[in-house]
Formats: sequence, structure tokens, C-alpha cells
Amino acid sequence: MGLKPSKQLLASISRLVRLERAFTPAKIRAQVTAFMAANNVPGASLAIAYKGRLVFSEGYGYTDVGMKVSFFPSFGGVLSPRGLRFEIPSVPVTTNHLFRIASLSKPITSVAVFRLIEEGKLDLGERVFGEGVSGVSLNFERGILGNNFGTPPRDSLINEITVQHLLEHTSGWPMRKTRC
Repeated sequence: MGLKPSKQLLASISRLVRLERAFTPAKIRAQVTAFMAANNVPGASLAIAYKGRLVFSEGYGYTDVGMKVSFFPSFGGVLSPRGLRFEIPSVPVTTNHLFRIASLSKPITSVAVFRLIEEGKLDLGERVFGEGVSGVSLNFERGILGNNFGTPPRDSLINEITVQHLLEHTSGWPMRKTRC
């Protein structure tokens, strides 16, 4: 007599099969290339992870689309009137190419920070820097990063910066000259 799979296991397998049918490489490729064409994006690299495993990765388009370069070198202080003209060939994007993500990392970081807060591993009011001093005039706990940053001397107000300040892009410092 064999074991029967649980309803929960069957439901999970069914969901995975539906997801697998919905997100085939051909469908992903079609969506990405349609987006790129509609938004004039010359190249992109996409990676999809599921439960900590890379399940899909692919490069699309080109790194430099027929970039033309003119270079006018100087010979003995005299600018060459002809210069050099050449074209950089288009190189297909691979999954090994690196792209700048600019401010896209801000919402991703916020999601990660708030997940840590929900798990009780982080607090918005937690200090980021400082070794932690307990005394008459100073009383604060060790910051998340301690003093493992920058080059001394540092402004003592740096020990007041919290996780919330970083998320809000505020310093937490009063509007006055800093003190060292």
C-alpha cells in the first residue's frame, strides 16, 4: 500500500505547473523584447530566481548599438584636422554584462529593510554607527555597523543616524555646522 500525497502537496505541484506554463522562456522572451521595442531600450539582461535558485537568465539586444566615435588627437600641441573616426561594433548582451541600476535599488532596499523589520531583526530607530558608550554624558547602544566606516576624525553626530534616516535620505542632524 503506497502513500497518498497530501492535498497541499498536490495544490503546490498544480500551482508550479500553471506557473511553468505561464512563464515559458519563449513567453518571457516575447514580453522582454516587446518592452524593449516599445521603450527604445537597446539592451537588457534578465535573471529570475525562485526560492533562492536561479531558474532563468538571458541577455537581450546589444550593449552599444553602432556607436560612432570621432577622436581628434593632438600632435605636438597642434590639433589634427582629420582626426580618427571609427565605429564600435554592436555586441550582443549576455548574462555576464553588468548594467547600472541607478535609483532602482532604493525600492528594493526598502522592501528588504521592511522585511527585516517585520521579522524583528531590525528597527527603524536603530542606530547605524557607533561603538556604544555608556556614561554620564553619552548613552547609546552599539550601531549596526559600529565604527567600521570612513576615516577618523568623524563628526560625533554620525552616531545619531538611524535606519529611518537612511531610508528617508535625511541625516538626522540639526541644521547647523558640524562638530568634530
